[in-house]
Amino acid sequence: AASAGIRRGDTKNSGGGDLATSLRESCKRGWSLMNASLSRATKRRLTEVAQEKGILVFVNNLRQLLSMPGLLCQKKNNARVLGVDPGFKHGCKLAVVDSDGSVLETSRMFLHDERKAVKEMKGLLLKYDVAYLAIGDGTGSRE
Repeated sequence: AASAGIRRGDTKNSGGGDLATSLRESCKRGWSLMNASLSRATKRRLTEVAQEKGILVFVNNLRQLLSMPGLLCQKKNNARVLGVDPGFKHGCKLAVVDSDGSVLETSRMFLHDERKAVKEMKGLLLKYDVAYLAIGDGTGSRE
């Protein structure tokens, strides 16, 4: 039974080329496009997961640092600390912790947008009445 004008035994397509070659090239092109799309989606998702994990690592490191004996913000004065892990590519990670080491809020700001960065930091400082600021030595710390 012939369908769409192709009969059994035909080896040439309507453009005059070999049907098997055309099919092979179409499959290669389709795979190439699908592979590129999946690669971009996978990279994007892995980047999101890495950024989330980066914030958690930062929070845990800050909590350990602030729980060291002799730190100014001991439990008796109930001081809050805003920790900043500076960075350009993935932004500055921010975390507000109380004197017990409990995380009150985490956020991210990007230094290339100064107005938004100032607004973000000022908002956290005022919202939580932050007493101390801890700045890491990341790539953006000199800014």
